[in-house]
Amino acid sequence: MRVIHTGDWHLGRLFCGAHLTENQAYIITKELLPMIIDEKADALVIAGDIYDRAVPVPEAVELFDSVLAWLMEHHVKLFAVAGNHDSGRRIDYGSRIFKEQGIYIRGIYDATDEPIPISDEHGKLYVALFPYMDPASVRDSLTKRGLMPEDEAEVTGFDKATGFAIANMASNLPAGVRSIAVAHAFVAGSGEKDFHPDESPDSERVLSVGGSPNVSPRHFAPFSYTALGHIHKPQRAGGENIRYSGSLMKYSFDEASQRKGAVLVDIDGNGNVNTETRELHPRHDVRRVKGSLDELMSMPVSDDYIEAHLTDSQRILGAQNKLRKIWPNLASVMWEIDENTVAASDFTGRDIRNKTTKEKFCDFISSVRPSLPLTEDELHVLDETLDEIDRKEREAE
Repeated sequence: MRVIHTGDWHLGRLFCGAHLTENQAYIITKELLPMIIDEKADALVIAGDIYDRAVPVPEAVELFDSVLAWLMEHHVKLFAVAGNHDSGRRIDYGSRIFKEQGIYIRGIYDATDEPIPISDEHGKLYVALFPYMDPASVRDSLTKRGLMPEDEAEVTGFDKATGFAIANMASNLPAGVRSIAVAHAFVAGSGEKDFHPDESPDSERVLSVGGSPNVSPRHFAPFSYTALGHIHKPQRAGGENIRYSGSLMKYSFDEASQRKGAVLVDIDGNGNVNTETRELHPRHDVRRVKGSLDELMSMPVSDDYIEAHLTDSQRILGAQNKLRKIWPNLASVMWEIDENTVAASDFTGRDIRNKTTKEKFCDFISSVRPSLPLTEDELHVLDETLDEIDRKEREAE
């Protein structure tokens, strides 16, 4: 069985003030779908966060609809779950109809769900779908179906709730069969630290507040391979066969150095797993560049998304407009001025409270145009303007 594992598509993502739907359509139609054909994959996995928000923009829904149509036309199975960015109920829409076409989507945890059997030349392989599960949703499902354990502590906290849900599903696996788990969770052992509301990366929404979102990888031991979503960096999570594919594209400048792609998963007749990462190439890359303004201006023209870090000893007026001439998708300009240089300047801010408004303004001008101090005429206009502001403030009082 050959499966292509992806996750965190975030269709409809807003980045640098614009929706990425066209760029996402490019990487899906020009890179991912051809990969499915070239690799003769039997199935595609999306491990959560299909959309970027609970109510996605129409263009994102249309794009996902076109993907479903393509998969059905080419007889490729889909196994997908909702992530914490998705609306589980919206993701569940039409799932009972889709499964007749080999499209298996689970948006909300249901304690009565069973592993899905599919077949290849080696026999049956079972796929277990675990959408994003907070402890409350697991408890609610268990209660509705009369499966709530006597000790409710067994399903409190992300680790215990997820562990119970997985054990409940795994109990329906026939002994010795090949199996795949698809889940959206923060699994410990990924090499990433626990998320906190004030530290989580822009692209990875916090799973819990006031408690640990960590889930132990040992819960996934019954499965031959576990396809995870939520962390955007491709990596293992506590085991060789427990992996995050990473996001489909770079969705923040913190991800600029990452190589995005999909995981090609082969499972033989004995349940042995082999994985290979295949890189996906976007139409517009996300990059951080660093250097002086002259150095950056000498770089090639590009329509990539750029975060520029300038190292000039002093701020340069109009630097952003100049850089935008070679990088139309310039997102921001950061200044990395040497601390010793800043300390030696008149505009340090250390004694700013002891300076007059005029002195502060003059300091500012000298910092942005050091070779061109204020002229006598400009100083005269400044004095008149400050006098006018002072007069209006007195009248207001």
